[in-house]
Amino acid sequence: MADPQKTGGGGGVKPHMPLQHSVTRRMIYAIALIPMVPATAGVGAILCARYVSISSFDEFRWFHLCFSILWVGLTVVVWRSLVIWTLGRVWLTALVSMVPFIQVVLAQPMWIMPSSGCIDVSNEVKRFGQHELGIGAWVWLIVWVWWGWERYTMKRTKQESPSGKGRLSGHARRAVMSIGSLPVVIGLIPIGGELLDDFTPLSDGPAIAATLCALVGIVAAVIWLLIWRGAVHWSRTVLARTMLFAAGLVLIPTLLFHWRTSATEEYLFAIPFLAWGLWMAATVRFWPMRDLAAESGDFAPTCIACGYPLTGLCATRCPECGDERTIDELWRAHAGEIL
Repeated sequence: MADPQKTGGGGGVKPHMPLQHSVTRRMIYAIALIPMVPATAGVGAILCARYVSISSFDEFRWFHLCFSILWVGLTVVVWRSLVIWTLGRVWLTALVSMVPFIQVVLAQPMWIMPSSGCIDVSNEVKRFGQHELGIGAWVWLIVWVWWGWERYTMKRTKQESPSGKGRLSGHARRAVMSIGSLPVVIGLIPIGGELLDDFTPLSDGPAIAATLCALVGIVAAVIWLLIWRGAVHWSRTVLARTMLFAAGLVLIPTLLFHWRTSATEEYLFAIPFLAWGLWMAATVRFWPMRDLAAESGDFAPTCIACGYPLTGLCATRCPECGDERTIDELWRAHAGEIL
């Protein structure tokens, strides 16, 4: 007789991929978009500027357009099967997806100063920063629309979604939001530098860079803490270590810029990013994370093969597809829902 775990038990039905494996793959796809989309958008911008003639559109504006289309479209493709597409969610998705395109609509093309013939680099730096902020804000908004909004307003239960759609754990949502923090912090760097140069008494580049490192480091630490604070078992020791590493994120790049030498000045651009990466890695290392099942108040077992809800059953054999597992197999599958 065929193994029900391989055949699905009910007439040779092929079992669905377990949810935790599905989320893991999609998370990797989402991370892979970070280097792929800018590179593809850059090539697309060059081709569009060369072969498509539209007034006021140059390579920079084409890049923003290609980037926004690819980022929004591919992200929807990656996560679409884990979203319950109600009418309200479809409309909200369409609405918040306009955010990355604001920079395309409002931005003016790079212009040439009539007096000197030089490119106004300052404007393009600001536009790049604004574009990055828009991309990061879109990621945060889309996480709320897909897995936060209806959860609290529509009270949709898992029984209404036997295939596992819409069941993304709190840890998984935080991981996707963390991806959105990358463009936000990167976008703050050029915008912050221009604002410090325009509206503060700081005049020399090193002083602006040191101040910018401190401000961006504070913002990066606060964003990271806001995203993950609910997933951590906080204690005095954990809080003290967190504050210590946050101080390192802020102070070390700032002091290095302040104490720069001619031999190290050309390498300093990498210091804030290294500090940011070490801060994130350190928090992963020493933060005690809450259990996924304990974190979710509506946790309930479902069939690993087909996603059918098993709540209230006296046996672990799925009445839908015939797949049968042990209690510990079901527990391990659902406790590892994020990865």
